[in-house]
Amino acid sequence: MELRHIQYFVTVCDEGSVSRAAQTLHITQPNLSRQLRQFERDLGVDMFDRSTGRLIPTSSGRTLLPMARGVLAASRALAMAAHARGSGTLESLTIAAPSVTLNDIVAPFVATLGSEAPTIDVWTTEGTTPAALFARGADVVVMTTDSSRTYARRTLAHLPVWLQVPADHPWAGRAHVTLDEAASEPVILPPLDTSARRSWDAALTHHGVHATSVIDAASSTIAQALAAAGRGRPSRQTIPDSASSHSN
Repeated sequence: MELRHIQYFVTVCDEGSVSRAAQTLHITQPNLSRQLRQFERDLGVDMFDRSTGRLIPTSSGRTLLPMARGVLAASRALAMAAHARGSGTLESLTIAAPSVTLNDIVAPFVATLGSEAPTIDVWTTEGTTPAALFARGADVVVMTTDSSRTYARRTLAHLPVWLQVPADHPWAGRAHVTLDEAASEPVILPPLDTSARRSWDAALTHHGVHATSVIDAASSTIAQALAAAGRGRPSRQTIPDSASSHSN
């Protein structure tokens, strides 16, 4: 079975007649008819009913037509991918990152790309390791904490960890709060699988700081609601880079 025979079969089905298909394919009608019979012999099944003098797809032909289209689509995708590799360009790029990073950084970046740029796909990294993401096919993984040195790495940015406090809290007017200060009061934290929580926990571990009291919230939104209700002492200030040197 040859790929061109599959193309002939699909074209005849699309055009509705051998004569129109032959014009589309730029081959003679007798030659196309011979190629279609060879295609049927290779498959061992009749793809067309010829009893009316026209080529009408049989039940087998109608059943196999979607698969034939899939083979042609895969062939075109292979050719495009090979061309992209040969020319040193990327056809697609899959970026995995925390949801906040995807919304605030990756999405605006994608919006600046031209039509010739690779097609960008994105995944969230919440609750997933870099190894698992790469195994699934991610090209780039953005993390808030250091990953295994197995992978090539580059620091993209140093971002602050934001805390929230009531307007009358002593920290409300300050630009920075140290990690020791933040850990000395009750803190409401988002779930363990969020990037903000991982950054907080990694900072405590890195600097050997122990949080006095922690309230675990079911989500970041619930954490904010608990703070607004007066539970805990989260704040709007940033932890200095020296205390939260974890990059997105």
